[in-house]
Amino acid sequence: MSHAPGPRLRTTCGALAAVALIAGALGAGRESAQELGPRALRQRMKEMAEPGPHHRALEPLLGRFRFRAYFRLTLDDNPESAHGVAESRWILDGRFLEQELRGRRLTRSFEGRLVLGFDNYQQTYVGTWLDEYDPGITTLTGPPSADGRTMAFEVLGNDPRFAGQPPFANKRRRRGELVIESEDRHVLRFFERPAAGGDEITMAEITFERVAER
Repeated sequence: MSHAPGPRLRTTCGALAAVALIAGALGAGRESAQELGPRALRQRMKEMAEPGPHHRALEPLLGRFRFRAYFRLTLDDNPESAHGVAESRWILDGRFLEQELRGRRLTRSFEGRLVLGFDNYQQTYVGTWLDEYDPGITTLTGPPSADGRTMAFEVLGNDPRFAGQPPFANKRRRRGELVIESEDRHVLRFFERPAAGGDEITMAEITFERVAER
């Protein structure tokens, strides 16, 4: 005796068929890309490497700024303050913006470096943060915003609480944001949410104000 397939089976078959169609389309796209010759591939690479409007959205960060900052190591830590001067410029022919910070953090010198760009392949802002307090590289990734003035990032960096753990098990994920308030002021913040829940806590905040030209 034959039985008609039930609703659940029909739904599952439909979903699998949709997945197969999507996979086929992606596979066809990859195959067509693989068929491109060296000249066409070089042209595509050149086009994808060109700076565009999302790069230009970073232009308010260019120049010389005074900065004030505070940092926390843990959620219940008292913040440490820092201050100094930051200078930003385009590097790699306008594909990345590099911002170098020099100043004081408590009684020590402080030096940090932020590099930001836009990955045309992934349609995502990408960045790195480095400073003399951490031997690793903190990465920032996030999509462009509608207004181009607030950029939200997923931040991945070392966590000293888990030092000695296997590689990447000692990383900490945070949320970050870069807010361009005006041509003369922008703020970079990193947040963390307590494991027990509750409101986010600002772990670091750096405020930049442009130095007036004489």
